Amino acid sequence: MQPIRRPADIGIDATLQRSGGRIRVSVELLRVADTRLLWAQTFDQSTEDLFTLQDAIAARVAAALPVASAHGAQTRDTSSVAAYEAAWQRKQLKELHAANIVA
Repeated sequence: MQPIRRPADIGIDATLQRSGGRIRVSVELLRVADTRLLWAQTFDQSTEDLFTLQDAIAARVAAALPVASAHGAQTRDTSSVAAYEAAWQRKQLKELHAANIVA
């Protein structure tokens, strides 16, 4: 099966700063067509547990994607297995976050 290649509606940008034993990650979701900011959040944490930070960022970005789509980005149906799996994982992370299982 050939991968489905379409232009992205939403882009992600992030910056990383480190000072001593702390790390700050600033993440933004942008609408590609006009670079309009759709969502942004900054994460500050100790560098001792980067996996927890990574999980928190992934959960928040995944939870923000439907909100970003509701503000002007077009959604598309797809028969791509990878796209389906990504959407399912996003849904699961959102539910875990809502149940306070994921930070």
